[in-house]
Amino acid sequence: MRKIILELKVIRALVFSMERSMYYAKINGVLKMANPYRNFINMDKRKADEIIRNYYLLKD
Repeated sequence: MRKIILELKVIRALVFSMERSMYYAKINGVLKMANPYRNFINMDKRKADEIIRNYYLLKD
C-alpha cells in the first residue's frame, strides 16, 4: 500500500510540474504577442542578417 501511495505522489508531482511548465509557456507566448514592435524587430534582424551575408559574399 505504501508503494502505491508513493507512486501516486510521484505522478501527482510530475503532473503539477507539467501544468506549471504549460502555464509559463502560455504566459510567455502571450507576452511575445503583446509586443507591438515584434514585426519591426524581426524585419530589422532579417535586414542585418542580409547585410552581413552580403558582406561576406562580396568580401570573397
